[in-house]
Amino acid sequence: MAHFERIRDVISGPFNSEIIGQRTAAGWQLVSIKWRRELPPMEALTEGAFSQDIPYGLRISDECQRLEIEPTENQALMLMMDLLGQDFSYSRQRPE
Repeated sequence: MAHFERIRDVISGPFNSEIIGQRTAAGWQLVSIKWRRELPPMEALTEGAFSQDIPYGLRISDECQRLEIEPTENQALMLMMDLLGQDFSYSRQRPE
């Protein structure tokens, strides 16, 4: 099973493609680009756009009109709540 390392670059100025070249040369692979913009005061959100991050345990529905439960993430949340009720230490390693 392959293991992957992930990092996030926060870009604070104009985009410079040099960072992509540097990361690619170091063996990194581009997997995502996230865009945001500040809306002018009188402009409404674009249809299908969300103004906030989607909470862990939820996902955008197929029709893009609402949020629905994401089963795998929801299961992880339920397990954490159950373990919290048992005074289980989250930092303790799980036995193999």
